[in-house]
Amino acid sequence: MLVTLTLFALIGASLSATLNSEAKPVDNNAIFTFGMVGTQRAQKDVTLLAELGSKGLDSLNLEEQVWLLESGGLSPAAIDTALEILLPKLSEIGRTSDEQAMALLMLAQKFCYKTKEGDNECYGDESEYLALTAFKSTLGCTKKDILSWGLDAENREKNTSAIAEDDMCMCFDQTDPMLWLALMTKFSGRKATKNGFSKHEQLIAILTELFNQQCEGYLASQKEFQCSCNRTTEGHEALYMHIIMSEQDVLDNITDNNAVQTYMQEKMNTPSTRIGSDVIMNFMLQSMGGTMDPMMLAFLTRDKSSGLSSSEYMKQMILSSLGVDSSLAHLLLNGGLNSKDQNKIAMINYMTANGALDPTFVPMMLGVTHGKSFYLQSLVESGALDPFVGLLMIGKESGVDNSKLMEILIESASSPNRDEYLASIYSPYVPGLPAGIYPGSSLYFAHFELLGVNTCALHDLRNRINCGYSGITAIECETAPYCCYSPIFLDDVTVKATTGGTILSASAIPWCYYNIFFVLYDSYHMIVKTAGEFASPISCRGLFKYGLNIDATMYSLMSSQTSNPLSKYMNPRVDCGFPGITEFHCVAIRGCCWDTKNANIPGVAQCFNVNGDVSVQFSFNKLPVAYVPAPGSCNINRKQIRSLYYKRTACHYSFDFYKFGYNALTVPNRLDCLTRLGCCYEDDDNVSELYPYVPRCYTRESGAISGLSKANAHTLIRQGNGDDITDAITAIFPKHNKPTNQ
Repeated sequence: MLVTLTLFALIGASLSATLNSEAKPVDNNAIFTFGMVGTQRAQKDVTLLAELGSKGLDSLNLEEQVWLLESGGLSPAAIDTALEILLPKLSEIGRTSDEQAMALLMLAQKFCYKTKEGDNECYGDESEYLALTAFKSTLGCTKKDILSWGLDAENREKNTSAIAEDDMCMCFDQTDPMLWLALMTKFSGRKATKNGFSKHEQLIAILTELFNQQCEGYLASQKEFQCSCNRTTEGHEALYMHIIMSEQDVLDNITDNNAVQTYMQEKMNTPSTRIGSDVIMNFMLQSMGGTMDPMMLAFLTRDKSSGLSSSEYMKQMILSSLGVDSSLAHLLLNGGLNSKDQNKIAMINYMTANGALDPTFVPMMLGVTHGKSFYLQSLVESGALDPFVGLLMIGKESGVDNSKLMEILIESASSPNRDEYLASIYSPYVPGLPAGIYPGSSLYFAHFELLGVNTCALHDLRNRINCGYSGITAIECETAPYCCYSPIFLDDVTVKATTGGTILSASAIPWCYYNIFFVLYDSYHMIVKTAGEFASPISCRGLFKYGLNIDATMYSLMSSQTSNPLSKYMNPRVDCGFPGITEFHCVAIRGCCWDTKNANIPGVAQCFNVNGDVSVQFSFNKLPVAYVPAPGSCNINRKQIRSLYYKRTACHYSFDFYKFGYNALTVPNRLDCLTRLGCCYEDDDNVSELYPYVPRCYTRESGAISGLSKANAHTLIRQGNGDDITDAITAIFPKHNKPTNQ
């Protein structure tokens, strides 16, 4: 059930649609971002808007402000509302530019689905959601969760006895990306997960994560004192209200609460009337919108002697309404478990054995290293957790700045089809590779010839060894595959940068050079990156932020200017290649990013270093130790954890096998894999079908099994009774005694 409550009614009467001539004192960055993203979402050209932004945003006049808002998709009435009511209110309560842009996108219904008729289809009235965004709450923690405090970061006191009981530590960063994500997801009307909205797992994860974030801030009573929060327990009331409004079972639980009924009857002077859920929600929203200091529901229902704050009580109430065991809810409220508490560990093991908890949940509850990241990744992979929710939560866990998380949310509005992008969260990214080539494969001249790859194009500038003379022609030079010919037209500065300073002059680079792959056919090779080392889509950002499709020539032009008004909307690039580098060499061998859209544009690198935040992407280093295969063993993956299959490195026939007639690209069969190569083999056909980029014949884990090595093989018992195998051999083949001379 949702109630209709317009933002206009909360703030005041609707203003006239006639705008004054002077520019409005609003955040022009928010307006520009909204205009660009909204225009792109409508599949229109953003060039004119980008040109306006390139002139600078500080000097926008009213006509330009209105044009940007209109381009983004707002009606005249909505433009009036945005400039006169919404944006000033959001600025007043400290919302950032990105948060204000998100609110405008919501006002323009840019998160809604398009129907067959081309109309927007939204879930509920955007005014209800905007009322929550205009609610001012303060993120922070109460005294019991303050780790330290002092006048500066260097001089801190851990003893908090001098802090008043009702004081709190207020976080410097008051952005709450999870609130915006929750509103965006619900407003769009789409299912949060492919299996439907999983209340038990998704909401537990969200509520737990909100409480467990640390932050730096200052004391509310004495702002000159800095402080650190162990957990951000306060300031999530708007998100809690959204959950209460959205989840019917939570709402039913509230309306059946006697304390709520009594309070509302007193407020409305109707002692004998049953107060319905719509009346309660209207009352709560009116309190939020009218005073920005609402009488929160937790204050109506909580036991004042419990010692719980309003945020803590609301969270416990929601968890209980969702059917979460009260003991588990208490543990979540208190930061989970630690591995030293044996009683709690025993309880978790008991609940796991009974099927009350998923095994992937246990590492997080026990507080083991990387347990939380692994649990979140597992939830996203299984479909129980929305990928964007998982992305934000993993980002918070990894310490990603809130501004970057908000940027990702806005980007989702302009580019809704991001399955591959989001898959990088829970699974190692593997690009498309030729048949027979796997992550970790060693590629010699023979492999490239079999694949039909021109090895001349794979030479780094530093690997060019002169094969001719100055002025040699291509016809004279090229006698494939022995020598290669490729002119270079670069200045000395570019050459120095491309070669890392090892070559200082363009004239020092030969145009005719030996093909080192052919010359060193059995020794020089390239190694394909392993799973987890490739540059994933989430770590390769486009030329412009928010997924904006602005012409690349403007990027090049703006980059060359000393003063660039659009610099905050651009993602910097560092060249990772050399002239003529191929996509395979860039992506598979160097592990860099490749831009398929923009090629041969001066100042725009097509092959470039990772420029996204890699801390949110999957990493094998984030697996709990218990799930990591032992050194020297075969990664048989008993628990069938999807990501662990990608940890396997291909085991190929060595180059010596190729000399004796083996095809270098042939995948070893089971017998050869186990007996000729001494590698591991996947017998399950289903695994091979599900994971085509995972080799069937794979190497053992690096390292050695303790006590099992060639060096100590002779010390191992062979007969079972402790006798050395020499005794058995002697019994079958008696020692031949040398005859003595007669």
